[in-house]
Amino acid sequence: MLGKTLQNFASQLLSLLISIGDRFLLTAVLLRMWPTDLFADWTTLMAWSGLLGLADLGFVIFVGNRLQKAFGLGDEVGFQRQVGTAAFIYVLLGLLVIVIAALLAAIESASPFISVRSLNSSEAALALFSLGVMQAVQTTKSAFTQIYRGRGEFSHGVIIDSVSTLCIVVSALAAAGCGAGPRVLALTYIASQLVFAWGILLTDLRRRYPNLRLWPLAAERFGIARGGARHAMVCAHLCASDNLAAGARPVSERGWARWAHGRNICASSHAG
Repeated sequence: MLGKTLQNFASQLLSLLISIGDRFLLTAVLLRMWPTDLFADWTTLMAWSGLLGLADLGFVIFVGNRLQKAFGLGDEVGFQRQVGTAAFIYVLLGLLVIVIAALLAAIESASPFISVRSLNSSEAALALFSLGVMQAVQTTKSAFTQIYRGRGEFSHGVIIDSVSTLCIVVSALAAAGCGAGPRVLALTYIASQLVFAWGILLTDLRRRYPNLRLWPLAAERFGIARGGARHAMVCAHLCASDNLAAGARPVSERGWARWAHGRNICASSHAG
């Protein structure tokens, strides 16, 4: 217990140090390469895109709790179902974030509302949309990072995330050092998220848990659509049987019990 606690503390400390390095080093390079007003505009756009990162409303904690429960009960099928369901939800959430970013960018281009000084409305809109896409890519990854926590390997997950963050920071520093503007730097963040964050994460998950399927599960895969369709067919069949003559209904004791149970299901669904 003490050893795992120390591992978690060390991994969190490593993540904090990388985050501090990101803030100080990247800020210093950007202030050296960009005018002050341009850096202020970049900070404003980053703050707006950061709001999109709150779109999951803490759902990622719920995902981690469900995964921990399934793993604690030894329910591998349930664990797989939770991973697939969470991935499906976060794919939809990522698409929603992109749509919101596109709407904000369109509004900014048509009627500027973001307080920027050195960027015109079109440049600010494009940078805002690019940063929004970056947030969508980062948010979608949350469904898979909770797998480590669910498996009781929280410290390993933090280390994987820290390595990815370090690669992203180095890429951003390299782009900024080469004189990249806000649009190019935003695109660099997107490419780094896809190549490093997603690449390192998926590679490690497949190596560590080879039997775990990482594809999103559509509604019919985790029983919603399938159960709904089956229930609708039963109700339709039973309701249609009302038009049959009494002699055509099941006459055996077992058949009558099934018919009565189905009638109760159908009646309760209509009552709800």
